[in-house]
Parts: sequence; structure tokens; C-alpha cells
Amino acid sequence: MSGTKNKQLDWHSDAIAELAESLAWYARHNPVAANRMRKVIEQAARSLIATPIPVSGRLGVVAGTRELPVGQRVPFMLVFVRHNRTGDCTIFHCMHQRRNYPIEGEE
Repeated sequence: MSGTKNKQLDWHSDAIAELAESLAWYARHNPVAANRMRKVIEQAARSLIATPIPVSGRLGVVAGTRELPVGQRVPFMLVFVRHNRTGDCTIFHCMHQRRNYPIEGEE
């Protein structure tokens, strides 16, 4: 994969917690698969700021966001915002695709 040319990739604390919780569950059942999924998710995240052409994902359910399905064998979706001026990207959620979409204000 190409470099990132000083673009910033940030993970919101919610995204980190969701990823950690999901990978911990998978690790209890199959540690090798959990490690493989982590690597694939990290690669997908880096693709959001790759140069020369970052991955753009699809329009998100929440206005202003975009979504990147990670893949069929890795059933996660990254919900992110790309900052147009800088090309930086913030990942707000790293959701397992079978989980309900988070509703703002609901905890």
C-alpha cells in the first residue's frame, strides 16, 4: 500500500472499545482468526488515508459520515469522517455487521 503523506488516521474511543470487545470475543473462540481479523481491519483503516487514492467508502447512515465494509470474511464496518481539506480521517465506529447501528444519544 502506498504511503500516507502525513495524513492523520484517528480512532475515536468508541471505535477502539468496539473493536477490542469484538476481537476479545473472537479470541476466546479462535485466537488465530481474531488476529487475522485485526490485521485486515487495520489494513482497511489505513486504506482510508492511502495515497495517491484513498478508499472513500459509501455514504453513511448518519449525515456527514461514510462507511467502509471491511469484507465478507471479516464482517466489520468502519464508520468514519474524512476531513476534506487535510485528507485526515477519524474512525468513529468499528462495528460488527450483525450489531445494530449505534443511535446517537442512546447509551
